[in-house]
Amino acid sequence: MAGGLEVIAVKAIDAIPADAYEELAAHCDAPAYYDRRFLQAAERHPLLPIEDMHYVLVRNGDRLDAFLPVYRQRVSTADPLGLLSRTASAGFHPSESALFSHIMHCCDSRLLLRDNSPVLFGMVLDRVEQLAREEGVPQFAIANVADPALLAMAEAQGMEVKFSVDRYQMDLTGIDDVEDLVMRHIPVEGRHEIRRQRRKIAKYGIRVEIETPPIARIEEVAQLCHDTTARRGTPDYLPADALARFLAECGSLLRIVSVYHEDRRVGASILLLDNAAVHFWLAGMDYTLDTFSPYTAAFDAVFHFAFENGFRRIECGRLNERTKQRFGFSPQPLHAIVRRVSARPGAEEQCAAARCGPATSRQDADLPQTSA
Repeated sequence: MAGGLEVIAVKAIDAIPADAYEELAAHCDAPAYYDRRFLQAAERHPLLPIEDMHYVLVRNGDRLDAFLPVYRQRVSTADPLGLLSRTASAGFHPSESALFSHIMHCCDSRLLLRDNSPVLFGMVLDRVEQLAREEGVPQFAIANVADPALLAMAEAQGMEVKFSVDRYQMDLTGIDDVEDLVMRHIPVEGRHEIRRQRRKIAKYGIRVEIETPPIARIEEVAQLCHDTTARRGTPDYLPADALARFLAECGSLLRIVSVYHEDRRVGASILLLDNAAVHFWLAGMDYTLDTFSPYTAAFDAVFHFAFENGFRRIECGRLNERTKQRFGFSPQPLHAIVRRVSARPGAEEQCAAARCGPATSRQDADLPQTSA
């Protein structure tokens, strides 16, 4: 690997050859948050303000060997849920800017590395440190990390690894179907709630649909999600207009669980799909209803969807712990990987030369285009 590696930073996902990126993502079994459509949506329609962005790559000839999206954001806007400042204790100051990967709406941040190579990790790390110095920010973080190989490499490089929050997931391996799940694997409280809501749904003529793109009246979906997060005290986390445009970019990556009462959409849950899992990403509901729970109806629909389509894992994101545990989801710890950056002119070049030999580094390079 020594002679042909080149570290590159580009500013647009379209500058990366689609076939090379997709080969690396498949090789790394990357989650839905690293689908090109998701990355493109985050670039074109950011859900939280972004000051600048880069995609740090390592390529080996025509092959892509590493990929990391990096966003410069003010801490106060990048972390509206307070996951870093409150739980990671990483010393982030709200008035400062920092470099972050991935966007905070991603619940499974990765550094895509061919064969989990520590050499590639070091090259990407050096380049991100150089970007931080160039942009005058004191630190960078890869937030929401569960990948044990990435955590181990970060600790080996002397980076801070801090617990931040739990992500919830459900392994469906060994479970026959939805009724087996409800009867034998979901706690009693959740089982009773699902049965109770099924009776209400039948009584009131509720309609639950799994919708595929293009989604009709997608603005309603975005508004329900915005209203729900605003109700919980974070109105800036999901701006409705930007979210609607974001979702429209995602194409077949997306499914919407819509709950209708008298032909009115009263609940909407956003699913992201990859080869390994259904990601129950975002949800919104009309809280003026007192006859039934669109949220429970959505969970039941997601369970059916997963079994009918052969998925063996459901990811359910962060927070709202009590509800997720009631429906049988288990916590998985997420960590923040943090590197504080000191201004040492020339240090990044010396470090790169010592660690990676003849590899080169270029900023905002133009990559050759290939067809998808």
